[in-house]
Amino acid sequence: MAGESVQKWRSNKFYPVERMARKAADEAEKRRHELYDAYRKDVVASISSSSDDFDKSVLTYASAGLGLSIAFVKDIVPLKSAILPQLLYASWIAFCVAIVFTTVSFLVSMKAHMRSLEHAGKYYLDDLPEYLDKPNPFDAFNTVLVRVAGAAFIFAVVLTVIFATINLGQPLNQNPSTITLTVGK
Repeated sequence: MAGESVQKWRSNKFYPVERMARKAADEAEKRRHELYDAYRKDVVASISSSSDDFDKSVLTYASAGLGLSIAFVKDIVPLKSAILPQLLYASWIAFCVAIVFTTVSFLVSMKAHMRSLEHAGKYYLDDLPEYLDKPNPFDAFNTVLVRVAGAAFIFAVVLTVIFATINLGQPLNQNPSTITLTVGK
């Protein structure tokens, strides 16, 4: 009976500090869940936005670049009489690199978002502070992929423009082996 009265005494108003600590811990856990839910919502929206942007970018820019350069060769400057066709071949390779790296970066980006979500869960829900700034290797890899894809796309455009500029300045019926290319004055 004495043990029962001590327990009753502890659960009542005689231990307000314990109840306050328990209430604060419950509120902190609830807040972590709210923060996690908000973060998760942002990550899911970001994944969706990345997907939409990816589809538009790849289909629009890479397809347009390849399509325009192929049409240029087919309709304006036949490849047999083109000067420095290697520029065009290199631009096609660069366009393909841009497409492939962009495609891979999309997949890696999704994995990076999922890893960030895992880290957020460990930080907010499991109260593990080391996950707040934990590096995400998929983010670093995605950054490299995106930069290489962007550089390849720019390189492809530059090569295509140089090829077009050189070939549009020459008569179409001239023998390409007799044309001299001069750079500068």
